[in-house]
Amino acid sequence: MMLPLMSHCDELKAVNPELRLYALVDGLQYQQHRGFPLHSQRGLNMPLLRDTDGEALADAGPWLFDLEQDRGWLGVFEELSQQRPAVVWLLTEKPLNILAQLLQARLDTELPDGQRALLRFYDPRVLSKLQPVLDKEQRHSFFDAAHAWFWLEDGQLKRHGGEHA
Repeated sequence: MMLPLMSHCDELKAVNPELRLYALVDGLQYQQHRGFPLHSQRGLNMPLLRDTDGEALADAGPWLFDLEQDRGWLGVFEELSQQRPAVVWLLTEKPLNILAQLLQARLDTELPDGQRALLRFYDPRVLSKLQPVLDKEQRHSFFDAAHAWFWLEDGQLKRHGGEHA
């Protein structure tokens, strides 16, 4: 899977060298697969539920990793993504803290009955189903946090955006 992903990333980086590769990782899926939780490392990663109402679940929620800081995580997350629906890859020029804020803002959604819910867009299965239910404006607004989003679906690398990065 990494060869097609890295090929796409290299093409986009040729147009915009400022782009950075990130991994959005489901902490619970990681912990169940590896047998231990993720740990916060300043400048490398950030649990997106930190400093939110869901902070008690931060370790099990989504984590954002700046893979430009440590490429050693690429293999770990590649293996995880092939075994479990746990990784979404993002390509953007935004720094870790700004991208984390943008993604945090997308975690909460309001249901038709007015209740609030966690939108698990960091789960590739949810991300795949989300795309077709959003209209063009909603898709643009939701996905504008990154130039390109990549994930595995049925063993195939899927992509949203990046055409004009």
